[in-house]
Amino acid sequence: MDVTVEHVAALEESELLKIDYSSALEKFRRVSKLKQALERRPPIRRTSYSSSLPTPAPAKRSPSVTASPARPQRRVVDVQAMRAAVSPQQISTEETKIRQVEESIRIFVRVADPKFRQVVPMRFFNLTLTPAEAEACSAEYLEEKSPRGTVARALLRIVAVVARMTTELEELKRAENSPSLWKLHADSLVTLLEVATGLSESASRAVVEARNSGNTAAAETIQVSLQRLHHRCTLIADTLAQTGSQTQTV
Repeated sequence: MDVTVEHVAALEESELLKIDYSSALEKFRRVSKLKQALERRPPIRRTSYSSSLPTPAPAKRSPSVTASPARPQRRVVDVQAMRAAVSPQQISTEETKIRQVEESIRIFVRVADPKFRQVVPMRFFNLTLTPAEAEACSAEYLEEKSPRGTVARALLRIVAVVARMTTELEELKRAENSPSLWKLHADSLVTLLEVATGLSESASRAVVEARNSGNTAAAETIQVSLQRLHHRCTLIADTLAQTGSQTQTV
């Protein structure tokens, strides 16, 4: 039985007294049943109660796939392709820097104490010279068109290129977390590899000339310096391949 407060209130006692006994008895029975029902279940007001209930907010769906952290992407360096892309302007710019290094080394070797002139302080390192290289850097005959002038120029050139390579390698290591700076120094190193190729060819010719003239000591001196240059070239290629694989977030 669905009982509400309105049903009970509608059964006014004064109205019940005005009707006949049989009808009144029936209504009293209804009142009794209504009261018993009320005692078992308290009255409710459906309309007002249901309308006052707050509308439940729709449950938020948890995303099925959570955003994963940025994954590292390895950068592959093609040294040969970079070397093929070196422009004449890059070569010219690097030649200017090499000449500046040559001048700096010459000034230091010429004014330094003879006991210490074989160790040239550079920005990130000390450049160690062989006795023949130190002699060539301080020679007065660098401009001579003679076998000794050719040997001295080759040695000074090798020393300056090795110094530039070492400087750029150090700069590259310090720029591992900066892609733009890393690319700048990587381009300089690749350009130096191209310069070293031409230098190796001219120095090799100087070795042949020295041997043909009977100056085996000069030939061996150039070869020792060339070995150091070749070692630097190999180190550059390996370093570019290793540091070129550094991670980048995407």
